[in-house]
Amino acid sequence: MKIAHVRLSDLSQDSDKTIGAVEQGLEEHLRNVETYAGEYAAKFGLRTCGELAGLLHDVGKASEVFQQYIRDAAYRDITAVKKIDHATAGARILYERFNLPVDVEYSSVEEKKKIAMQILLVEILANVIIGHHSGLYSFESVIPKHELERRLTKDLEEIHYEEAAAYLDSRISRQELEKKVEKAVLEFSKWFSGIKKFRYLSLSFITKALFSCLIDADRLDSFLFEENKTISEIEEYHDVNMLWNKARGELDDHLLQMKAQSSGVLNQYRNAIGDTAAKAGREVPTGIYRMTVPTGGGKTLSVMRFALEHALAQDKVKIFYITNYISVIEQNADVIRRAIPSLQNYILEFHSNVEKEEGKNTGNDLEEESTYSWKEKSNRLLQERWEKPVIFTSMVQFLNTFFIKKSSARRRIHSLSNSIVIFDEVQSLPSKTVDLFCQSVNFLEKIGTTSVLCTATQPDFHILHEGLDMGEGDGRELIPNVQEYFLKFKRQNVHYLPKVMNNTEEIEDFLEEKMKNTASLLMICNTVKSAYQIYRVMEEKKEYDCYYLSTALCPAHRQAKLKDIKEAIRESRTGNGANKILCITTPIIEAGVDISFETVVRSISGLDSIAQAGGRGNRNKERETGEMFLIKLSSDLEKTDKLPEIKLKQEITEEILLEIAHSGEDILSPEVMKRYFKKLHTKLRSQYKFPFENEKADISGTIFDILHENKNTRITKSKTIKDYHPYFQNRSDIRQADREFFVIKENGVGILVPYKGNAVDGVEIIAGLQSGGSLYEKYKLLQKAQQITITLFDYQRKELMEVGGLYEITDIPGLYVLNEQFYSENAGYQGIDNKGPQTFLHS
Repeated sequence: MKIAHVRLSDLSQDSDKTIGAVEQGLEEHLRNVETYAGEYAAKFGLRTCGELAGLLHDVGKASEVFQQYIRDAAYRDITAVKKIDHATAGARILYERFNLPVDVEYSSVEEKKKIAMQILLVEILANVIIGHHSGLYSFESVIPKHELERRLTKDLEEIHYEEAAAYLDSRISRQELEKKVEKAVLEFSKWFSGIKKFRYLSLSFITKALFSCLIDADRLDSFLFEENKTISEIEEYHDVNMLWNKARGELDDHLLQMKAQSSGVLNQYRNAIGDTAAKAGREVPTGIYRMTVPTGGGKTLSVMRFALEHALAQDKVKIFYITNYISVIEQNADVIRRAIPSLQNYILEFHSNVEKEEGKNTGNDLEEESTYSWKEKSNRLLQERWEKPVIFTSMVQFLNTFFIKKSSARRRIHSLSNSIVIFDEVQSLPSKTVDLFCQSVNFLEKIGTTSVLCTATQPDFHILHEGLDMGEGDGRELIPNVQEYFLKFKRQNVHYLPKVMNNTEEIEDFLEEKMKNTASLLMICNTVKSAYQIYRVMEEKKEYDCYYLSTALCPAHRQAKLKDIKEAIRESRTGNGANKILCITTPIIEAGVDISFETVVRSISGLDSIAQAGGRGNRNKERETGEMFLIKLSSDLEKTDKLPEIKLKQEITEEILLEIAHSGEDILSPEVMKRYFKKLHTKLRSQYKFPFENEKADISGTIFDILHENKNTRITKSKTIKDYHPYFQNRSDIRQADREFFVIKENGVGILVPYKGNAVDGVEIIAGLQSGGSLYEKYKLLQKAQQITITLFDYQRKELMEVGGLYEITDIPGLYVLNEQFYSENAGYQGIDNKGPQTFLHS
């Protein structure tokens, strides 16, 4: 029997390792992957395309040399096994039999279109199949080493083509295969006909989507074989519509209870906003929408009402909540769990990647696995699949899914199809990624997904030439009459203090003065360092209960701190609080945190951040008007010179503050916000396509362009290669884009911390990961581990390793645990100099 895998976890410890081993037949594996990949691709109308990729991806394993290799790797000395290219054969079969010459004679225009679609699809599927271990290749690149052409033109004997083709023909006749390809071309033609703009960029996206179908299907089947489980045993839900229906009923009941227990005019407006959102969910088709809600307007539950109604009306299979703020993931997931008990076990919070890293984005040609090590393979299979119905994650993770080479991220693209994606606080999108984000969202619509841009400070991405396909005007706004609601929710007097505060002593005096007239004060700084410095000064004041929040604290720790702060504020309002409350924090508190301080102090930043900060004060109109103070901290305190985008936003905000100083306009009104974003877009427009300059490769351009028409690459190649003609009709330089893209430039490392509290036992989770157990048990523990994870720079990890501050979990290489002496109950992670947290990836 030709085999695909050996169940390595069952291998005997005896000298004869074949005793007790279980082998998976190659045909079984190919058919399983064909089925799974087809089901994933069916969500966006390309079932047969997915099936073809699954059927052909491993036919190269049929060669005698590979069969010997896989048995040698499993049963003998692993280090002596030489890798064998098994991925190229299936792609080469497809290319040899179904790729047509560009200059073929056409009998009609329709035949010409059909042939063009077949050429494009065959190229895409060939890339998907060849790259299912090494990652997708560039169709066109100035670096020949990474060209797909090199793989497709390998010597036939080197890839054992004849053996693979003979094996395939013995399992499916050529006539059946031809019919399958013809059906796939029809599917692809229908899908592609709906693409009107940026067609080459769309081709790069659909290549990645089909790639995600294949690698997820391949790894899923390997996972099930290794764990000796069936798909039904690991699926946690079967009837998603039943789940949505039950969740809708529970949310309606929860809102009725809230209505009965609450009074006040703001709650009436929140109910009205929620009712409008629910009605829109039932009525609007799949598309891209804005949902503009004032801070404190009940956005979280309102957008979930839209999502549940829309999921039922349009048969959507998942709901994603994506934000730039880690705190929003934690807070809003907790809000939904409490409001909708039936979703309790069906929510995934994906804060950061705690699985084994696959290496930096160097673009190295890995081609095939070099070993069949059980540890390495099991770690690959531990990647998160985003299989739960409701997923809360970050904008970093969303963008990485589309634009980095790491397959654990890219395998998730198909999970986004036929879903609802809520983008919370989208105005905080890094400027370099704006056009790529817009086209990603446009692509989601083409694969059946509804996207909602949900914020109080709505940017105008849809008016950009390369922006969102939303049309003109407010036709895509889910909450009409937005301006009226903003007037109703006005509850802050904003004071601008332009004098620069140069040191912590001046800030200390200012805060002490403000604390005389308030029971609770929130101060938000732009950086971790400045927030911690001020906290260290103020925590010594015995008359205050002083708190500190930032990403130095793991998610579970932050949640516990917020719970304590809310309880302290509640007691203060009832007259039971012993001390006044002072909270020093970074922007992590600005969105998605349902908390209400009497007074807010904000270090000046972008107007959008100021609006969000204002939403943390006088949230429920406990007073007729609350007080908010905008202050300026010196560059020595906040180091904004090293944060050019924050510095630019500060300058534009100050410019607008001067403009409206005598006009009486509300700084937080939608009209003023539009002016702010217009000025910001004008300043940042040149950055939106993600420009890059790679001196080592002697190339420059933008990621947007090299993923689209890629003109510079073609011009360069035509100058360096005599009689150059493009080998492919697809154009995207996928590998180069992978190398250049980042959301956060520095490499981040997920570190587990031994935090214990807030119904989370980090010590127990870490012990479980260290104690062995099955692959499935580890998979579940890694989901829980998101709650006890912080993210450090790679250089910080190395420094901590040198002083014994970290240790690595033996069975999961690349996963590190922080020693308890470096983690504080009050302030979270402490740097190795014991002077407080170092710089973090997120504020």
